Amino acid sequence: MMLSWRMCPSIVKSTMILMKISKRKKTKKKEEEEEERDKEKGIWRGMKKKEKERDDDGEEENQEEEEEKEEEKEDKWEKGKNKKEQKEKWEKGERRRSRRRRRRRSRRRRRRRIEEERVRITGGLSLP
Repeated sequence: MMLSWRMCPSIVKSTMILMKISKRKKTKKKEEEEEERDKEKGIWRGMKKKEKERDDDGEEENQEEEEEKEEEKEDKWEKGKNKKEQKEKWEKGERRRSRRRRRRRSRRRRRRRIEEERVRITGGLSLP
């Protein structure tokens, strides 16, 4: 069923709520069926939770170790990547200039441009 807000917002909202409720009921039924199967196998609720907790603890430790390893790999890769990029730039002649140097260059360019503009306008004559 396609729901659009043009129909009527209140109707759509109520149907969305009903859909959520029905979904909850379905999941609850599945959980109950799973519990029944577990009882048949001889596993009760508390035992299952303890096993899950043990598994979760082990999984969390493994995940943390894996994440740390991945971070280390990424750091190494980034360092290597940066070194390669710097080397390539150095070979091309592109160096990162300091802020002071860039400002000086831009000031010089600005002064030169202004001076050229003044000379062009006045025809080379400077005013006293």
